Amino acid sequence: MSTIQEFLKTLQGCFQAPLNIPEENTYLDLSLTKRITAELLTQNKDLLPAQDLIAEGVCLVIETLKDCHLTKAKLGINELLKAYLLNINEENQEKVTEIFLDYLYEIYLYSLKDSFPYTDLLWGYLSQCFFPIAMFLIEEGYIDGCQVFLLKTAYMGKIAAQKGLHTSSIQEFLHTLELRAQELGYEDLGATAKNHRFNLELF
Repeated sequence: MSTIQEFLKTLQGCFQAPLNIPEENTYLDLSLTKRITAELLTQNKDLLPAQDLIAEGVCLVIETLKDCHLTKAKLGINELLKAYLLNINEENQEKVTEIFLDYLYEIYLYSLKDSFPYTDLLWGYLSQCFFPIAMFLIEEGYIDGCQVFLLKTAYMGKIAAQKGLHTSSIQEFLHTLELRAQELGYEDLGATAKNHRFNLELF
């Protein structure tokens, strides 16, 4: 088993790699294809997807959950979210938020397994991460990205509520973000945060 320092160094090598956003005319992903033809299948049958080191890093984080190593899992999530903030910009804010939050959701779902004994602690850590990230997004003017971030994190919060996990931290996060958005004149964002807060525990 690697030490925490070795694990972190490996993760940083993955998460600091350039983000791979799938493009057309590359590996044939049927979920991204509107029309499939026999010719298209033949032309692309030997193509491989571009290397995605960020996805490889996420797999390493999930391995730490399998090993029930909470500290490594928290460090992995921290590095993933820092990579998200380093990759976001005005042009890609919605797409990049979707990509990284889907990765985070993948980790979160695995943490809900009965075999992982630290679900509540990891959820508490995640909830604490949401606030500074959302504040960064709103202060930097990534409002569309923040809308996506709210949607994804509120959905995690709803699942947490269904599983009987605490929601006080995410409730506070949503309320604070609602007030800050209103202060800065982002009324739609504030309304979204308020709506997610009210609906968090409605199943």
